[in-house]
Amino acid sequence: PDDQIFRYNVLDEVMFGPLNIGMDEKTAREKSREALAMTGLAGLEDRNPYDLELYERKMVAIASVLAMDPDVLILDEPTIAQDVRGRRRIAEIVRTLSQRGKLVLAILHDMDFVAECFERVIVMAQGRVVAEGTPRRVFSDAEALQAARLDPPGVRGRLPDRRRVPARLRQGLIRLPRTPAVRHDRRGSGKVRPSIKNTARRKAQKAFPACRFVYQRGSVSGQCMSLRAARIST
Repeated sequence: PDDQIFRYNVLDEVMFGPLNIGMDEKTAREKSREALAMTGLAGLEDRNPYDLELYERKMVAIASVLAMDPDVLILDEPTIAQDVRGRRRIAEIVRTLSQRGKLVLAILHDMDFVAECFERVIVMAQGRVVAEGTPRRVFSDAEALQAARLDPPGVRGRLPDRRRVPARLRQGLIRLPRTPAVRHDRRGSGKVRPSIKNTARRKAQKAFPACRFVYQRGSVSGQCMSLRAARIST
């Protein structure tokens, strides 16, 4: 934003765009104040933008575009240099604009934010599209994510309940509760019989429907079993 901001107070900076596209001063001021409220900058109208924190200056840049009331908003890495509060604010802006019938496009590498806020995802690698569709569909395409060098998000993209996957599952392993059904094969093979593996997997799937599970070889210990959990459901 530092290459864009040039006015001496926040309100004048945000009003610059609306005035230059032909809005009258009264309308430009109203739109600018509305944009400042949307970006959490209400009350800072008279401040010098360069006296603000970096994340606030980024919000000033966003507000200067929102004030022009565009039908299409394009965001480039909007979550960089944002704290949790700023990130939530940008997510709310995206949802509000979508509800108003605006089109919001974003170029970013924050897959958690993508899964949380967007209905359609396009993944590109080496100048070509490798995946396209809903977040749930795209983030279950391991081959496409690998081609683009992306990690899937740790949330369930666009699912009704939006429940977060527990941290220990995102880290890759879950320890199932002790159960008589999970035990070493008595033949001494060191493997778990298929029926036992399936029982353990069903228990885990029922407890954590946001994940899918695969058996991790060599993880049997006593009457416990470890399963490897993918980050999102397929």
